[in-house]
Amino acid sequence: MSRNPYFFLLAFARIESETTRFNRNPYQVGYWLRNWAAKGVLQGLSGLLLARPRDYSPQMVEQLYVWVRRVLKEAGREDLPVVANVDFGHTSPQLTLPLGARVRLDPAAGRVTVWP
Repeated sequence: MSRNPYFFLLAFARIESETTRFNRNPYQVGYWLRNWAAKGVLQGLSGLLLARPRDYSPQMVEQLYVWVRRVLKEAGREDLPVVANVDFGHTSPQLTLPLGARVRLDPAAGRVTVWP
């Protein structure tokens, strides 16, 4: 993803992340986040959306959230708004998140608002 020249333009607004059958382990998501932290991406984010993990057991979901919290703490971004368990990506039902749209995250209410 980081080889895409537009990646950083998108990343500094928000990042959407999803799991698929190809990256089933929660630690892999933690490693992605660590890579993004090392590249300075997490420092520029204004929010993080995490898709509802497909085919994860409740234990795997908890491990995933432990990894997210751990990496955000390591990166000094415990203040980053995070909304998790969003129905986008390889899920059903599936929401469409349009690229370039404005997004407001309300983690306390568990709400994501998208508008053009």
